Amino acid sequence: MKFGQFAIAVAAIGMMAGTVAPAEAGSRDRECLFRCGKMVERTAHTRPIATRPAPRVASYKMVEKRVMVQRGRREYVRIPAVYEERDVRVLAKLPRIRFEREPAVYDTVMKKVRVSRKRVNYVRTPAVTKVVHKKIRVSRGGMRLQRCEKNGRRSLCRVHTAAVYKTVPRTVVVKRGGLERQVTPTVYKEMPVKVRVSGGRVKTIREPAQYTTVKRKVRVKPSSFQVINHPPVYETRTVKVRNGLFSR
Repeated sequence: MKFGQFAIAVAAIGMMAGTVAPAEAGSRDRECLFRCGKMVERTAHTRPIATRPAPRVASYKMVEKRVMVQRGRREYVRIPAVYEERDVRVLAKLPRIRFEREPAVYDTVMKKVRVSRKRVNYVRTPAVTKVVHKKIRVSRGGMRLQRCEKNGRRSLCRVHTAAVYKTVPRTVVVKRGGLERQVTPTVYKEMPVKVRVSGGRVKTIREPAQYTTVKRKVRVKPSSFQVINHPPVYETRTVKVRNGLFSR
């Protein structure tokens, strides 16, 4: 606290106690009062403190007043669900698809069946020959010198000689040998044969779903909440009421 403020506080205390003259108190610009345990500084009035009216004690009176005893509130009440037993249709067996195989049907009939196929063979054949007789010349004819007597005289004479022939056998090829083509035709025969009348197949069988009726607990009404508003509760009581801070 500053020195000026301290001096003003001392002067105010002295005036309240009667030790300080009102003239001295009025000459100062500020005064300090103690209120609520704290020192409050404010500007002093031009009117001296001695001329102000003295404070008086507040007065009280007893009156009847409506007082709220209990506040209003909101209450949430849970209402349970309602169940009952009923006949319910439920699924007992799921639907399914089943496959069933039907075998093929056969029958025995007489049918012309090929026993052997057509074949082509090549056979080597020998040559065909025969014996013929042919006259061949063994020696040529011509002239030769030969001693002869002519007119009692021996001399060389020219003698003509005929050709000499001879018959000899000779083998002659009539037909030449080679490869001969031999064709064997197809051979058929009537015999019983197993013939398929109708082919096998897969049959699709659809089985529907199966249902049954059972007793089951069913919810008829779901659970819910109910809101209950409770109003506030008031009572009339006698209460002490202050008339005012100052009384005249």
